Amino acid sequence: MDFHLGPTLGYAMWGDFKPEGGGPSTSLKSNRVYGANFGLDVPFKGNWAFNAGLRYLWAKAEPDVSGGESIDVNPWVLTAGVSYKF
Repeated sequence: MDFHLGPTLGYAMWGDFKPEGGGPSTSLKSNRVYGANFGLDVPFKGNWAFNAGLRYLWAKAEPDVSGGESIDVNPWVLTAGVSYKF
């Protein structure tokens, strides 16, 4: 079993924000995303392995126009899968 722990660096490309009740849509800036992740790989049956990870991200959605408010978007992301090494 192998554990991994480390930083995450990414880039968020947001689409346009459209309010639910109607109103004008707002274009959002793309920006960097930072985070931390922890996971494990559990080998089984030769070259096969089970993978799982938990990641926390710090991101901000900012309007493309000045004077608008930004929104912090800080999700927890849980992943699980199976891999084959060749």
